[in-house]
Amino acid sequence: MIFGTRLARVDPNALLGPSRPAGKRQFDSDCQRYEMAKSTISTILKHKEVLKKADVAIGVTAISKQRPQIMEEMEKLLLIFTKEKMLAGDSISEALICEKALQIYCTACAHLRLH
Repeated sequence: MIFGTRLARVDPNALLGPSRPAGKRQFDSDCQRYEMAKSTISTILKHKEVLKKADVAIGVTAISKQRPQIMEEMEKLLLIFTKEKMLAGDSISEALICEKALQIYCTACAHLRLH
């Protein structure tokens, strides 16, 4: 299942929340609000349980079975690393981020091989 970048404009709590009223008017309103086709909104609603359970990194706009879980974990750990560096007042270069990403990935791969 893949959703495009337009999913980023959808407020998941508003569209997938438990208190969301049902009905044609609400459905049409969602289509207009998010400027999406009815089929796209319908697909999101059809897969709402999967979307709610999805454990993805911040900013991910596409969910795919082809995307390895290790990438999600790596992105989460990299985000934590960069936030810690920023809070400490350290400068962060592109090279440092790439180096840390590679380190996290290699550690995760080694961990998977052990289990």
